[in-house]
Amino acid sequence: EGAVLVEMGADGMLSRALREAAPDLTVLPLLTGSGLRGLLERFGRLYALGGTVDWEHHYRDTAVPRISAPTYPFDPVRCWVRAPEDVPPAAGRTAPRAPEPEDRRSPAPRRGGAATERLVAAVWRDVLGTGELDGEADYFALGGTSIAGISVLRRLEHDLGVPLTFADLYAHRTVRALAAHLTGRQGSAEAPAGRRTISPLASRDRLPLSYGQEQLWYLDRLHPPGPLYNIPADLRLRGPLDAGALRGALADLAARHEVLRVRIRDEEGEPYAEPLPAGPALALVDLTTLPAAEREPRAVALAHEEALRPFDLAEGPLLRATLLRLADDDHVLLYTHHHIVFDGWSPSVFFRDLFALYRARTTGIPARLPELPVQYADFAAWQRTRLSGRQLAADLDFWRTELAGLTTEPLPLDRPRPAVQDVRGALAEFTVDAPLAARVRAYSRAQGVTTFVTMLALVDAALYRWAGMTDVVVGVGTSGRTEPATHELIGYFNNLPPFRTRVEGSLAFGDLVRRCAATVAGVLDHEDMPFEKIVSAVCRHREPGRHPLYDVAYTYQNAPAPDLPPGDLTLSRLLDSPTGGIAPGTAKFDLTVGVTDQDDGPLHGYLEYALALFDHATMTGLAGWLPRLLDAALEDPGRPLDALPAPPPRPRGGPPAVLVGAEPTDRDERLVDDLVRRQAARHPGRPAVVGTSGSHTYAEIDAAA
Repeated sequence: EGAVLVEMGADGMLSRALREAAPDLTVLPLLTGSGLRGLLERFGRLYALGGTVDWEHHYRDTAVPRISAPTYPFDPVRCWVRAPEDVPPAAGRTAPRAPEPEDRRSPAPRRGGAATERLVAAVWRDVLGTGELDGEADYFALGGTSIAGISVLRRLEHDLGVPLTFADLYAHRTVRALAAHLTGRQGSAEAPAGRRTISPLASRDRLPLSYGQEQLWYLDRLHPPGPLYNIPADLRLRGPLDAGALRGALADLAARHEVLRVRIRDEEGEPYAEPLPAGPALALVDLTTLPAAEREPRAVALAHEEALRPFDLAEGPLLRATLLRLADDDHVLLYTHHHIVFDGWSPSVFFRDLFALYRARTTGIPARLPELPVQYADFAAWQRTRLSGRQLAADLDFWRTELAGLTTEPLPLDRPRPAVQDVRGALAEFTVDAPLAARVRAYSRAQGVTTFVTMLALVDAALYRWAGMTDVVVGVGTSGRTEPATHELIGYFNNLPPFRTRVEGSLAFGDLVRRCAATVAGVLDHEDMPFEKIVSAVCRHREPGRHPLYDVAYTYQNAPAPDLPPGDLTLSRLLDSPTGGIAPGTAKFDLTVGVTDQDDGPLHGYLEYALALFDHATMTGLAGWLPRLLDAALEDPGRPLDALPAPPPRPRGGPPAVLVGAEPTDRDERLVDDLVRRQAARHPGRPAVVGTSGSHTYAEIDAAA
């Protein structure tokens, strides 16, 4: 009486016999899939039935996560699991990725702690290109990045049969800590992630678009043709150049990367990619017929003209290349891609392959490049298969939870928002000098985060100090290359998911960095959800003149610099600006903060802003303020945000700022003074009015009334 049969297998012979002998016997199938959550539910049922679960024995010699519970029962507080060592206090939100029921792998052989530690060290060494590593080697101190983290996670998942997330990597940042975490997880009932591998399509006549490509195609059809999604760049090549070999190398590159020789067609509104027989032809423009003093200005003019020339997606190819000849030993390569076939990671692959193929053409020695078992269209087909069914539902649940109760807080605009988005824009550039950039990198390593995270915290702090935002949501450019097979491909993998972080004036900058780290870890584990699906799941109302979910974007470029040039060529830029890849005079969002981090030198940044909303003086003031804000934050990371340098005052004689939020969908009958009093009670310290003489809080306005 009271006996419980714990079934360790699935419908075994002994279980069937016992069921027949004792039909009233309670049977508890313990290991029947459904992941860790299901396993814990069955342990809970076992406990309720009177069974004893020896947790102390189970967790002996294991680093047990701890949780801080709230002490006041009526105050809603989010509680986040903290590991006992090396874990920053997390105030972000993460959720474990739900396993795909399809394609489950057989459990990997269980490894001991020492063997797992050797495996982790070997994977880190291979992915990060380091020497020998000991147990205390720190992933972030070694220069680990998010895209390298993808390879680390997928390799370890494959070798150990244990699902891993970015949250695991942030929480267990040393070789020994991650190995201990993996050893504790091996042999558990939690299934591996079950990710399908990308495989080649059977037919290549009519290729699918990825979700991101489909969105760009739709935007191209919605708006008149223009340069908004052009990615222009130039490369100055000094030295002996073989133009014929360069033309051949470009053809070889298009043959290697199918996406460089497609056009986008549609049938009854359904877009698809159609391969072309060949890629773009290299156009040659000889400027040596001009006087020497006129050649470079003419080259600059041609570069600007090329950057602004629209693409016809239906004709293709979606890469243009022009070689300008300024002298026998001085050439400029102008190359412009449409974003639908190119992203922020693609230039490193583009130039590695182009230079290798050029060397092969000039030396006769075959290029040694990684094999490409799949192409971009194979990824597009894989993406559409993967993001369906239970996996799609689980990821959408994460985003609904992540963005619950979101109200986009307004920016202090210089003029009212137009009814329709105006994509005219301009740039205001800034530089974080080399010493300060070195401090940023050192601080990030010490905190166990990437420089990307620390600069995201700077953006959030700036939005709090400048715009008074406390529920900060920023669209952040992520690589979207969640499978290692995509790392060698050219194509449009980028995504711009919303990164949401709570900010308050009493929060120290160091704590904000840790909050951003938690936000980043959660989002990166769900970054392959296309942005338009997130919008469809959480946005009830859309404004035609406003981007959904956020007004501010943040991009961080740390893709490897181009390989060493072939032969005796030297590389430089024609256009005197560290900012590349943006069509001049355009802006995709109200405001974009861009940062480029390469070669351990200065950090180059820019503000891309909408001319319909902001004055140049406002943006140049903010651009000059950001490095000062960063310097002060790193000088004393324990200082509250309210104690950091204030944003610059508005230029004298400029128009007053206009706080423009989302328009209500229904008529609001409340009086303005009632709304002001309510805001004064809820947010007394938040800026209410910003003008040429300074700013006034809601409390000050209410008191003056």
